[in-house]
Amino acid sequence: MQRGASVSWSPSGNTPARNWPRPARRNAAAGTPSIATTVGGAATIVAEGTGLLVPPGDGPALLAAMRTLADPEVARRMGEAARERSRLFTWDEVGARLLAALGLPGGEGAEFL
Repeated sequence: MQRGASVSWSPSGNTPARNWPRPARRNAAAGTPSIATTVGGAATIVAEGTGLLVPPGDGPALLAAMRTLADPEVARRMGEAARERSRLFTWDEVGARLLAALGLPGGEGAEFL
């Protein structure tokens, strides 16, 4: 479903269950830019140039983000950047960063955020 979309809106409330935005990660892997809120962990996935972040409950900011990503070229460019960034969140990459942080073998060359 994410591959067919030009943009995805991933709202997050201020709840522990939404601190790690799985939809934004899946969208990024599919090359779909996300619009997400600034609450929780969305900014970890939706970095500058890969999608847009808006404050929760800010309708005008959401509308502006939607208008920005309505431009097919902007959405395509951000989607490509999101796909590239999504590689940082594979199990192999996360595991390598964890091993590197712990000073254990296997973490050599890990790319930190």
